[in-house]
Amino acid sequence: NNKKILWHSHMPYNKIVPLRKKYCKTIVLIREPKEGIKSYAIKILRDLKINFDNQLSYDKFLELDKKHNIISHYNNYFISWHKVKIKAKKYNYLNEPFIFDLDQVKKDKKTYLNFLNRFYNFEFTKDQIQSAVEQLDISHIKKKLSKNTVRFTNTSIIFSPEIDKIIDIKCKENYEKIKKLSDEKVLLNYV
Repeated sequence: NNKKILWHSHMPYNKIVPLRKKYCKTIVLIREPKEGIKSYAIKILRDLKINFDNQLSYDKFLELDKKHNIISHYNNYFISWHKVKIKAKKYNYLNEPFIFDLDQVKKDKKTYLNFLNRFYNFEFTKDQIQSAVEQLDISHIKKKLSKNTVRFTNTSIIFSPEIDKIIDIKCKENYEKIKKLSDEKVLLNYV
């Protein structure tokens, strides 16, 4: 049976089903904390149907964070994957996870897709990869989706500067730590 299953999650390593840890080839995408946390906050606001008048105050953000553990969830994600990457290197794991920074992936989508194609043995053709690159253009994506389906369609939401500051204080260290372990150099082999 040569069936391929692609599984996607936002969970930290410690929450993933053990069999998936043992047998899956894993790629971890990390995201700059301010960008990721704001996106997550917007998702929560939309899911709860909270009217926030296109502006999120510092107090409202802290209230949201206290109730939904936004920042601690993000930190747990970084810490968890950092630990497994260190352990995988130390004990030479067969399926060591690859860690990529989303900003780097966005800069060169084609290289990343070529990497995925080989890493997972998808057997996509060059034309299919090129088509995927074109479809990953943000303006192309926005045209195809309704305002209710995605967080980034509404770009008018304003976060107070204090929110950026608190996210940096609580997350920057863990982000920088895991970023040092990222595997961007690996992508160069798949150009």
